[in-house]
Amino acid sequence: DLLLQTMASVGLLGKWTFLHERDSIASGALFLSYTQLSGFKDTFKGKDFEIGLVVSRDYVRIKPYVGLGLLLASGTVSKSVSPLDPQETVFSPHLFVGTEIELPMNVALQLDFTELVPTGSLSLGYRF
Repeated sequence: DLLLQTMASVGLLGKWTFLHERDSIASGALFLSYTQLSGFKDTFKGKDFEIGLVVSRDYVRIKPYVGLGLLLASGTVSKSVSPLDPQETVFSPHLFVGTEIELPMNVALQLDFTELVPTGSLSLGYRF
């Protein structure tokens, strides 16, 4: 029962690089993403679609980037959690800036602004 009190998500992201660093000072790519999540015994469900542009530069071990997207997100909470307004959809610009650091384990730091509200993330990963 404790396992059902968590969040779960699945998503897909596609990216097309249309500008390469070998041809200019930075690389540019268009992206399209979809994410679906649910949690806490399905008392919360959400999904989002995003389309955007990301520009990055490769400095061997450090790869800074900046991006802008248009985000369409919707979510529903059960009436037991919020009887007043259990569903909402938001269409918003999404600005983000970050860097990926290649070490034996990759580290990514990102600062996001959605509806001018700042959030941050830290990701750790390993490439096979």
